[in-house]
Amino acid sequence: MPEDAILYNGMKGKDLHNAYGLYYNQTFFEILNKTRNGDFLTIPRSAWSGSNKFTMFKWPGDLGASFASNGLPSTVYFSLSIGFSGFPFISTDIGGFEGRPAPEDVWIRWAQFGAMIPGMQTLYMPWWYSKKASDYYRYLSWLHVELVPFFYSLAHEAHITGAPICRHLIWSFQDDPKVWRVDDEFTLGESILVASVISAENTRKVYIPKGNWFDFWTNKKILGQHDITWSGDLYQFPMYVLEGAIIPMEVKNQVTGFGTVNSSGYITVAIWPKDNGSSSFTLHDTELPINFRVSHFKNQPLQIKWTLSKKSYIFMIHLGSNVIPRKISNQTEGKITDLNAFASIEAFHMSGRNGWFYDSFKHILWIKKKPQGKINELAINW
Repeated sequence: MPEDAILYNGMKGKDLHNAYGLYYNQTFFEILNKTRNGDFLTIPRSAWSGSNKFTMFKWPGDLGASFASNGLPSTVYFSLSIGFSGFPFISTDIGGFEGRPAPEDVWIRWAQFGAMIPGMQTLYMPWWYSKKASDYYRYLSWLHVELVPFFYSLAHEAHITGAPICRHLIWSFQDDPKVWRVDDEFTLGESILVASVISAENTRKVYIPKGNWFDFWTNKKILGQHDITWSGDLYQFPMYVLEGAIIPMEVKNQVTGFGTVNSSGYITVAIWPKDNGSSSFTLHDTELPINFRVSHFKNQPLQIKWTLSKKSYIFMIHLGSNVIPRKISNQTEGKITDLNAFASIEAFHMSGRNGWFYDSFKHILWIKKKPQGKINELAINW
C-alpha cells in the first residue's frame, strides 16, 4: 500500500497500510462464505490483528531456501510466534521460495517440520531429489495424514478456546523459566514434543520439559526438566510423547508402522499410559465427541473407557518391558467377556473379530474392538 495512495473512502495509504491486509482477508472470506456456503479454504500471505477471524491456514511468505536466518529457522520462529497472536492454523512452503531450488538437506529438514504442523505443503516434488528422499517424504506425508483425527480434535479446541495447535513450550510450562528462551521447540496440543532441526548439523540440544516422555522412534523413557543432546542422521529428528498421551489416528497402510491396510475402517488410538494415574482425550470428528479415559494404578488392571461411538477401534498401547498382559476383558453395559488372543500380529490385523495381540519385542499391546453399547470399557490384567 503506497503511503500517498488515496482510497475510495478518502483515507491515505499510510493510515491503512497494515489494516489493508485485514480488509483484504475479510472481503475474500465474506464472498467465499456466501458463494461456497462455508466450504472453502484460504491461505493468505498478508494478515493483521483481527485477520484470524477471516483466515484458515497462515503461512510466513516467501522465505529463503536455506538454513539462513530468513529460511527454515524463520518459519519455525514465525509459526510459534503467530500462535500466540490468535492464529492456530499454520502452514509453510516446505523448502522455502527465494533462491530456489532448496538443497536436499534443507528440503528434508523443512519437510520434517511441515509434517508436524497442521498445513503440509511443498513447492518441490520429492522425486526431484533422490529415491531415498522420495521414500522418506512418503513416510512423513502418511504420518501427517494419519494424525488428522488428532489435528482435527486440536482444531476444535482451538475454535472454542483460541489455543494454538502448535504451542510454544511456555504455553503449557509457564512456571519453568528454562522454556522462556526456547524458540525452536513446540508441542502438538500437550502430548507430542517436536524439536526442529534448523541447521546443517545432525545434532542439537533439546530441552525436555516437566514430565515423563518417550522417544517417539525408540520408545525409550526420558525424564523431564533437563537438557539432552540429540544426534542422528538427516532422516531422523527429535520427537517425544508425553506419558499419558492418547492420540487418535486414521491408518490405512503399513508405511508408518502404526498399522496395515487392514487398519482402514478403524480409528487407531495410540496410547502411552501413565505408570500410576489417569489421562483423557476427546476425539472430535463427524460423530459426537468421544471421550477416552485411560487409568493405570499400581496393582490394578489398566482400564480404557470411551463413550458412545459407532466406530471400530484399534488400540495400540505402549507398555513397559516388564509388563506382560495375561487377560483382557471387555465390559459393555454390565456384561463382561474375555477377548481372545491372536497368535501373531498378522492374524490380528487380518481378522475382523475382536481380540488382542502382545508384541513382546516392541512391548506393544494391540486390541481390536467393534462398536457396542453406550459406555465401553477394556480391562487389561497382568
